[in-house]
Amino acid sequence: MRADEGQVLVLAIDVGGTFTDVVGLDADGRLRVEKILTTPDDQAAGAVTGARTLAGSLEAVATIVHGTTVATNAILERKGARTAIVTTRGFRDVLEFQTQERTDIWDLFYRKPEPLVPRDLRFEVRERIAADGRIVDPLDPASLARVLRALRRVRPQSVVVAFLNSYRNPVHERAARAAIADALPGVYVSASAEVLPRFREYDRFSTAVLNGYVAPVIRGYLQSFAHLFRAAGFRGEVLLMQSNGGVLPARAAAELAVWTCLSGPAGGVLGAAALGRFLGESDLITFDMGGTSTDVCLITGGRPEVAMRSSLNGYPVALPMFNILTIGAGGGSLAWVDPGGFLQVGPQSAGAHPGPACYGRGGEHPTVTDANCTLGLLRPGRRLGGHLSLDGDAARRSLSPIAQRLDLPVEATAEAVRRIADARMAQAVRLVSVEQGYDPRRYTLMAFGGAGPLHAAAVAEDVGIRRVIIPAFPGAFSAYGLLCADFLRDYERTVLAGDSRTPDGLRTILHDLTRQAQDDFAQWGVDGRPEVAFALDMRYEGQAYELSIPVDPDRLEDATQLFHHVHQARFGFADSESRVEVVNVRVQARVPRHPPRLLADLDRDRLPEAEGVVRHQRPLRCRFLPRAAVPTTGWLEGPLVIEERTATTWVPPGWGARRLDGGHLLLERRT
Repeated sequence: MRADEGQVLVLAIDVGGTFTDVVGLDADGRLRVEKILTTPDDQAAGAVTGARTLAGSLEAVATIVHGTTVATNAILERKGARTAIVTTRGFRDVLEFQTQERTDIWDLFYRKPEPLVPRDLRFEVRERIAADGRIVDPLDPASLARVLRALRRVRPQSVVVAFLNSYRNPVHERAARAAIADALPGVYVSASAEVLPRFREYDRFSTAVLNGYVAPVIRGYLQSFAHLFRAAGFRGEVLLMQSNGGVLPARAAAELAVWTCLSGPAGGVLGAAALGRFLGESDLITFDMGGTSTDVCLITGGRPEVAMRSSLNGYPVALPMFNILTIGAGGGSLAWVDPGGFLQVGPQSAGAHPGPACYGRGGEHPTVTDANCTLGLLRPGRRLGGHLSLDGDAARRSLSPIAQRLDLPVEATAEAVRRIADARMAQAVRLVSVEQGYDPRRYTLMAFGGAGPLHAAAVAEDVGIRRVIIPAFPGAFSAYGLLCADFLRDYERTVLAGDSRTPDGLRTILHDLTRQAQDDFAQWGVDGRPEVAFALDMRYEGQAYELSIPVDPDRLEDATQLFHHVHQARFGFADSESRVEVVNVRVQARVPRHPPRLLADLDRDRLPEAEGVVRHQRPLRCRFLPRAAVPTTGWLEGPLVIEERTATTWVPPGWGARRLDGGHLLLERRT
């Protein structure tokens, strides 16, 4: 840390598949950035190294906001806890049956994903709750005792209790959970109605199992994280990012571990929304291209799109999450030739170790970054993130075997790798926009991540977008987004039957959920009374899907008309003659945290200007210049490359660049 810099008070740490990004906010309100390679074997080790490199001493740091891929990786790699499930007699195989949904309806050899809980770890007890909450068959002590003996024998690390209709009446689940926790001390025990009090048993069972599967992993990681940071002098609070765009204290997030999946990408979306408000840009498509993957999300009217049901590795997660589409195309994505002789890119990645060949860390297989280096877009000898010196010869050598198989020059092969990666990412943009009924030409692309600015103009041009914003510190922008997160928690309850669907009944439930939120936030030690927003999941009678409609509790009588309006806008029709029913009640509780303003550090990122040759369909003379050299009035016309410590921006021919207030870059299609 430089002597003239103030002490860092808040740290944001985003651990990605290839790089760990650290952003520090000091006492003067300035932001500082550090970018280091991720340590896959223990993400916490890389995090503390990055924090100490940026801040020096951690004793003055009051808060760390953390986004991590630990939970996501455990699911993708099937390396979660040994998990058992205890369920209602006759429903042992719900996880096996799943639903009729198929990711590809034309795949004649489609196989459902293997359940995370094998059949020998699924147990049944005698009990039954009716759909209206009545106890049809009391919880049988004898069958529960048999299950307890079986659980002791199989020695699980986590047990999920998931009974039929427990969302309506959780009394049996709570009793079974208490008995199992007493019998198996040290084992993580959870109840499905506490994770997701919603109908549709497969979604509830799946979400609860995912939570139980990753909770011990997250707990272990957070213990390691806390130990390493305490040893480094940190005595403050750790906040964990959630996939709904909010943060919670680490101890609370550990109990709701499935909420931490996709927490890193959520930070980037939050940062984009915050920067969009500052720049007056309310309609954005975020384009976050890192070393391992690319994440894309739609922001309309300043609000990120939220999905009430998502999927992780084929398993449903029925929780509110930013509707982020992730594809396996990043700077470290491997280029390879399939048995048919066709060039492919991804989804496999070189990761942080060994990384792309041009990193000079033992990697031999070609990646998108090696292609960019070979094309001259990344200059050999330049230090990525201030640390890694690029080896252009190693990049060319890695591409040579593929070039020989394709009977192409190395440069043409590198261009093909780049074009395939661009096409895959452009298709992801179409999936979150065109496929959802939105015209991407109305939107501005906001590109970040270490590799995003290199590919942003090509992706934008492919889908018809004419404007691209490159924020300050693009390679660490998702970490900045963590600083923009409010304390946030979503609550819900299914109300399919009974008097609870009358306006008075709905108000009572909204009041109960609000009180639960207030109690939780007080228990977690969050200062301030939470602000609450209300919504009803509604549908036409007989439909199998719902729309979430924001409502005012004092005007619930207007909800039906609002539903007709939203249904018309989303699907192109509304049926005022059909009966509308309320399915779920939602409350979102929020305690705001104030995001710092993002300003580019133009002095620190002032790299020397240069000239060189890049290949873009043909060799082109090109200027290489720092962000500080980009004018704030008028346009610099491409081709040109804008270099800084955390990322590189490519401005192709036909595009121009200028600098906005705060040091952010605007690229615009000029012809």
